[in-house]
Amino acid sequence: MKPYFFCLFFYCTLTCILAGCAQQQTKSNLNQPVALSTVRAMEQAYALEPNNEELQYRLISAYIRNEQYIEARSLLSRTLNVNSDSIEANYLMGLTYGRQKLFEEAKIFYNNVIEQNPNHIPTLFNLAVIDEKTNNYAHAKRKYEKILTKIPNDPDTNYNLALLYDEKFIDPRNAIYHYKLYLKHAQYNAELHYRKPIIERRIKELEFIEREKNL
Repeated sequence: MKPYFFCLFFYCTLTCILAGCAQQQTKSNLNQPVALSTVRAMEQAYALEPNNEELQYRLISAYIRNEQYIEARSLLSRTLNVNSDSIEANYLMGLTYGRQKLFEEAKIFYNNVIEQNPNHIPTLFNLAVIDEKTNNYAHAKRKYEKILTKIPNDPDTNYNLALLYDEKFIDPRNAIYHYKLYLKHAQYNAELHYRKPIIERRIKELEFIEREKNL
């Protein structure tokens, strides 16, 4: 999306979000902004209960959804000043930098997570996306493959890996394999409705290429 989640739902909504990543599916409604009145109410509540960790992370989530990254980082810095090893705070700090395309800064915090939990799936995914954005395709592939050893049917990972095999490694056989896994396990929504016929056509094209290779 753990013990590596402080809250399973919270991390499922935050997983795999980096600004401008065309290869990712957006989880839940994280890209939908939060009403300013709601944010103000949360800020007032947090001011009265500054030690309420659940409320703090809800407010951070709202800031991220509203692209208020300075405010999000300010709250996260408070947590990290007290507990620099916090997986939650390091992950979310990496997320805020990643969504701003400040990839080197994001990697610092993501790597702090990986040092403590090498199998932290959301962090591995986002690091793989950063690798793609910075043209480190082999590194990205290894991270996606590691995720699939833990979650073989994860649709987002299969989709991104299919694109890597298709567009960067020119490997039709593996691209077909991962495209089909994506179509099999992706939750039906508007995005899949748009993607499905395109992917199905691409699979047919790749199957034709594979047949021609074997003639």
